Amino acid sequence: VDEYCVGCPVGTFNDVVGSATCKKCNLGTFNNDVGSTDCSECEAGKFSNVTGSSACYPCPQSAITKYLGASSLADCVCDKGYYFFPAKNECLECTKGVDCPLGSTVPTQLADFYAEKTVHGYSVYTCRSGSECITGVPGACAKGRTGRACVYCEAWHHRDSLGTCTPCQADIFSALLLSLAAFIIQMFAVAWIYKSCNQQLTQGAFLRSCLLMVVQTVAIISRQRLTWPVAVAKVFDELWHSEDVKFQSMLYFQLASPCTAFWALGVLWIISKLLV
Repeated sequence: VDEYCVGCPVGTFNDVVGSATCKKCNLGTFNNDVGSTDCSECEAGKFSNVTGSSACYPCPQSAITKYLGASSLADCVCDKGYYFFPAKNECLECTKGVDCPLGSTVPTQLADFYAEKTVHGYSVYTCRSGSECITGVPGACAKGRTGRACVYCEAWHHRDSLGTCTPCQADIFSALLLSLAAFIIQMFAVAWIYKSCNQQLTQGAFLRSCLLMVVQTVAIISRQRLTWPVAVAKVFDELWHSEDVKFQSMLYFQLASPCTAFWALGVLWIISKLLV
């Protein structure tokens, strides 16, 4: 019987001279040549999850492997500029406003943009300012902000002159409560004052008088040199810096009413006692 050597088939190799057996290529390697003495690692973007493979399988579209010799589909990750979206089981391209490094499963939101997850992927919106939408996870907002594109202030926050949402201070609530209480009291007091002045009012005139007295009373009080809470001081500042000529004339020229002056002085005395 003649003896002769036969080359190992594809997917196998023999690295020992005189061996009568062939070895299968390991996971992550392949061999497509007959009579090979070794197997090659799968190139980037491909994997081999079986032994004795004669070829490597490509990763899904827009995916790549982080290293050579990948041995599983799980070794495939989305390429730079793409992110993996489980609902579609594929890599989706990153749009303007988000960043996707190699292997991203969730895009990184960039400043000036707002990323929001939908059933089709991530939608990106342009924000009004980079101080409102910050770099981070999708939906990241500056401190104190919330809502799509971070346009709203969180509960118990207010927007200051710089556009920053800051926590409401106790003096703001005090000012609101004080204003509400003063208005309710004046609704009753104005009727008594005008009755004392022997003036008969219709319902419409009565309401207009109430509102007029509230504004005029605040105008008188705001001109006094008292240490007001910050929130109250801001209201007074806006009141006297109004560009409405008719409004300013109402403050200055209609304060001559003795009833209004009497009421304003009374309220001023009460507030001065409270602020001591």
